[in-house]
Amino acid sequence: MDIDYNISEFEKYLMTKYSSICSIGMYMERGFLYLSELVIKEECRNCGEGSRIMGEVCEFADNNGLDMDCIASSDSGEDGRLVEFYSRFGFMVVEKEGVEFMERKCNNVLI
Repeated sequence: MDIDYNISEFEKYLMTKYSSICSIGMYMERGFLYLSELVIKEECRNCGEGSRIMGEVCEFADNNGLDMDCIASSDSGEDGRLVEFYSRFGFMVVEKEGVEFMERKCNNVLI
């Protein structure tokens, strides 16, 4: 099955399962699963909901043998907090083409 279709279906699944998600966006870029957006409703922040969602996103990537990229930035200027958040899931800060990204290697040793 097409990975882009699977990503789209997975996004729909997460939006249905978690009412706390304002928006989520993922797509394939240069062989990586790129998390372009994960926004949690303000009233649902700091209660573990984002961690549960991110855990499922990482599991999806691992099950599909995909490394991940994202940029830890927010409109509220909490970039440092986001770097810490993503680091808990195995993301590391790297620089690509002059842009600072966070990257996570696939943890599925069966692939």
